[in-house]
Order: sequence, then structure tokens, then C-alpha cells
Amino acid sequence: MDRAGRSVGLGLYIVRSIVEAHGGRIMVQSTAEEGTTFTVRLVRLPGPGVRD
Repeated sequence: MDRAGRSVGLGLYIVRSIVEAHGGRIMVQSTAEEGTTFTVRLVRLPGPGVRD
């Protein structure tokens, strides 16, 4: 946080780095009425014994 008590966004940077390193993506949508929503999408690989 900065001196005024606001976040400097380091957490979001870390999350984005992890998500992208795993082949995923992170999206954000923000409106005054509904607030802010973050969506994280990750690649899901089939588990052992799962066939196409």
C-alpha cells in the first residue's frame, strides 16, 4: 500500500504472472453500479485415464 492506504496493484501483477505462466488469462470488468469482477481462466488438462 502507498502512504494514502491505497493498493499499488502488486497482488494483481503477481496473479497475472502466475495465470499467464500456466497458459491462462485474467480479465476484469468494472462498473459503478456492480463494482469490479475479476475472472481467471486456466487450462484444464485431462486427468489420468481420461481419453478423448
